[in-house]
Amino acid sequence: MDVIPQAMQTFFRSFPLRFREIILLFILCCALAIFGPLAAAFTNPLADLLGREQTASGEFLPPDEAFSPPHIEIETHNSFAIRWRVADGYYLYQDRFRFKLAQSRGIKLGHPEIPRGMDKDLGDGFGPMAVLQGNVAVTLPIIFRDDDVARRTPEDGEQGKSSDSSPTGATPERITTLEITVGYQGCAEAGFCYPPITKNLRVEFPLARHHQ
Repeated sequence: MDVIPQAMQTFFRSFPLRFREIILLFILCCALAIFGPLAAAFTNPLADLLGREQTASGEFLPPDEAFSPPHIEIETHNSFAIRWRVADGYYLYQDRFRFKLAQSRGIKLGHPEIPRGMDKDLGDGFGPMAVLQGNVAVTLPIIFRDDDVARRTPEDGEQGKSSDSSPTGATPERITTLEITVGYQGCAEAGFCYPPITKNLRVEFPLARHHQ
């Protein structure tokens, strides 16, 4: 079935070619005037969104600059802290931290001690969420199972080695290598949120005397 009736096609072709071109141009201009604003209403938000994503790397800091890579500081004989420095204008979610200890015989992580963050309304309709800014430190207790730790020997590898820092004549201090996977997520206050970040950390942790 023809879109344009045959009689109309014949009538239209009776005009000179130049005149037909002018008519077609006029019809095209009318169509653009009618449907152009409607199309723009749908395409502009999408273009804005894509534009923000494309320029995000230029407007916002790289992840490791917004949230400094975490580092470990030993606090006591059975705990250590993982620390971040959060850049001004950025924050970490209090409830997005994840910690996993690689298989280590006789040692496991206790419940992380995460500082209380400040409540921040993110404007997403779900109410305020607790966030952390500035210097952030999460303390992780270490739980030893005495029987497994005591059975370790130098033949067990790194987890049985001794520290070279002991004074001459003193009993060398045994240390164990802990491998920890750390997960966290944060955002910029300007509205850009980073995907979850995962880092693998290692620390040489001294075994307390009563575990030797």
